[in-house]
Amino acid sequence: MVPIILIIAGILLVVLNFNAVRKEKNSFQDKLNVKQNEMGNYELEIGKIRKEFAETILELQKEIEDLKKQGNQDFHEAILSEEVEEKLVEEEIEDIKDDEDNTEEEPKKSENSDKAAEEYANNIKIDEIRGLLKDNISVSDISEKTGIGKGEVLLIKELYAK
Repeated sequence: MVPIILIIAGILLVVLNFNAVRKEKNSFQDKLNVKQNEMGNYELEIGKIRKEFAETILELQKEIEDLKKQGNQDFHEAILSEEVEEKLVEEEIEDIKDDEDNTEEEPKKSENSDKAAEEYANNIKIDEIRGLLKDNISVSDISEKTGIGKGEVLLIKELYAK
């Protein structure tokens, strides 16, 4: 007898709760439908724009990180190439001095020695400009003192002064 009463009570509770849920206007689905109907087109557009901005910012952050990595690699490569160039210039200068020390009447000039001499002269200019920049002399004054254009001085300042 007790089991029959429990089964009847259970069925009765299920039926009453089902009717209550069906009649309830404050259910989640109803609230969702009301909000969707109230939401205007401008709010949808704002949501889309926010999403686009978030994606764009993420892409920019990735590009910045890639540039930082590339910049570090380029910086190390530039330092290594400068050291190699300096060694080559020194070797070429020594070769030129050795050629001058020989008692030949007409010393031999190769294209490499001409290039080395030019690079050596450029390095002297760069060192001179670096020194003047360290002394806080303006770009126009450096340009006048060295006879080099302002653009070249600015370029050297940006490339080598770091």
